[in-house]
Amino acid sequence: MFDFDVRDVHGTDEMRMGRSPFASAGDLADPIAEVCRRPPLILLPTCSVEEAVCMFAEHDHTIAMIASHGVLLGTLSEKQLLRRLRAEPEGASHLRVWRLMRIEPETLQESDSVGYALQRMRVLELSAMPVLHASGTLVGLLESRDLVTWIGSRTTTSSHTYIGHG
Repeated sequence: MFDFDVRDVHGTDEMRMGRSPFASAGDLADPIAEVCRRPPLILLPTCSVEEAVCMFAEHDHTIAMIASHGVLLGTLSEKQLLRRLRAEPEGASHLRVWRLMRIEPETLQESDSVGYALQRMRVLELSAMPVLHASGTLVGLLESRDLVTWIGSRTTTSSHTYIGHG
């Protein structure tokens, strides 16, 4: 019926007994500064949409921080770029990113807990959020994939589910 196998190896009993293989509540209190974040894609507000498209492709990011002198001005996602390019295929490439960016985006402080970050991202339905230092300067970007990697690194069991071709 299906062209793949699903094999669950280890861990199902632990899940049924209420023991989570994921990060403990104590780990969720850790500050997000401890979560591995890759450097954000930072664009100047005067960057053209055409340049932004190239930067997104080159750096494999889905969101860019629009900043000047370390101060976050806004964010720009690939989705926003693609919508504008679809709506205006001829003229959009010469627009500046400040015309398309989301102004005053939701942010996190590097001292915020992992649990708080997870909650904010879920409630706001965001896959990434800028991270600011207490002084307000941009220090990074927390992406949902960073959280998945971090939680996975704290898994307390060797539980794995494999999906592959059969």
